[in-house]
Amino acid sequence: MLAVMGLGWSLLPKTNLASAQDSDGAEALPALTEEQVEGIVRDYLLENPEIIERAMANLQAKREREAALRAQQAIVEQRELLFNNALDPVVGNPEGDVEMVHFFDYQCGFCKGMAQDLANTLEESGRVRAKFKEFPILGPESVIASRVAMAADRQGKYWEVHQALMNNRGRLSEPLIMALAQNAGVDMEKLRVDMNDPIILIHLQENRRMAERLGITGTPGFVIGQQIYRGSMSPTRLNEAIDLAAPSDQTDDQRG
Repeated sequence: MLAVMGLGWSLLPKTNLASAQDSDGAEALPALTEEQVEGIVRDYLLENPEIIERAMANLQAKREREAALRAQQAIVEQRELLFNNALDPVVGNPEGDVEMVHFFDYQCGFCKGMAQDLANTLEESGRVRAKFKEFPILGPESVIASRVAMAADRQGKYWEVHQALMNNRGRLSEPLIMALAQNAGVDMEKLRVDMNDPIILIHLQENRRMAERLGITGTPGFVIGQQIYRGSMSPTRLNEAIDLAAPSDQTDDQRG
């Protein structure tokens, strides 16, 4: 209790506390110096360290709430670039009523681990319009892989190259990336020209900035409807997120 009183006194204007109490006719208490108050607070916290733990937990929760609000605002403000950028390939149903954005890196083990489940979920659902946003953050080979995939998209070969890169279980290198693209049936002469188009490099930088605004700092990451999901997702969780984002009447009809 004394510590709490001390904290209260420390917030008062720096006047003589004793004389202030005298004016009310009450028995005067000795004024506490700033050093004495600090000592009381220090001793109290040392005796009750769980208070610091609770304060840190509250601070972390507050920061997470603020980050979530900023991310939700970014979805609203950047909606057109997020869901309708023509440079991002569409996977799934182009006319689907559930919007998804997938951030990934071709050297991300978690991305590779869920790639087939994601493909199966999109096919089985039939209602998801997924935008695949290249988000190469794991080294220069990741950037090369994304440039190759985007260049392949100009030949209608995005999905073939994407799957080839995701199915590769070893470390990527530029020769391997080019070999995978060639095996996928890409015109390599055109690909080498297109992958160096500044538009592709600029778009990859824009994807990075978009992810930062959404609070997506690693891969994989998803925006499904108005919700942001970070990290790998099981088929069950993917379907739950899709159902949550779907118009409720159509979700009920499909289940019925």
